[in-house]
Amino acid sequence: MRWICKEEEVEEFLSNIKRLLASEKWMDNLIIVKENKEGDKTQKFRSEKNITHSIVARELLKLDITNYSYTDYDDNPRFKNEVVWIFGTVYGTEEIYIKLKIREKVICLSFHEAEYELNYPYLN
Repeated sequence: MRWICKEEEVEEFLSNIKRLLASEKWMDNLIIVKENKEGDKTQKFRSEKNITHSIVARELLKLDITNYSYTDYDDNPRFKNEVVWIFGTVYGTEEIYIKLKIREKVICLSFHEAEYELNYPYLN
């Protein structure tokens, strides 16, 4: 059940991301989820493109409202009431799908090539 948040809500979310990642403890404040299964898209993509933890952080710090696509509930049954924020950006020549949430730290659930077209409601 995806929805589009108001501009102010997206700006607040991004502000919180930037506050956490701009601190001296940025490395501790960014968790990139590794799935314990074959076909982990984020791990595969990061490995193929040599994308380090710090590169992910740098790309997240570049996000602005024009990168926002939509908001949804986490599809993991253990976290079904938690909200996730979907963004897209271009890394190299590829459109990247980014799924984030904040739980005291920035949780990056996905950072890989987009598998379907993302819409950007605030891209003018």
